[in-house]
Amino acid sequence: QIMEMGFMFTITILGFLIAGFTVFATITKIELFKTMARYEHKESGQSFLKFYFFTFMQIFIDYILFIFFCLLIKLFASSGGLLTMFIIKTFSNFATIKHVLVSLGLVIIGTWFFYLLLMLKVFIFNVYIMIMTTIRWEFVNNKKNS
Repeated sequence: QIMEMGFMFTITILGFLIAGFTVFATITKIELFKTMARYEHKESGQSFLKFYFFTFMQIFIDYILFIFFCLLIKLFASSGGLLTMFIIKTFSNFATIKHVLVSLGLVIIGTWFFYLLLMLKVFIFNVYIMIMTTIRWEFVNNKKNS
């Protein structure tokens, strides 16, 4: 039940993230992206454009991996799943092993879910930084052209 809740939440948030990224990428002026591509981010050795876009992609990848993890659990660890059948046939103390695996699964899903919430904060902060960068860039460019 918790896995299904996390799966649905993740699908919903991923749709929000993709829509937000699309809006951000389309309203930002191409000249700003070109300028960002010329300057190097010292910590990563990449251009600022690659660094910021990779940060966005990393968040998408984290959410997609969680979705796949939830799907694997649903397919293989459900009551009639392959993992369940393997454990029933291999071990005699199914109840104990089931309890340990369920507890471990809850810890993994709960921790990963919390991590994804923090990544949502990072995504929102990155959009904020990019918007502030765009405003500052427009201000500086308008001053130069005046």
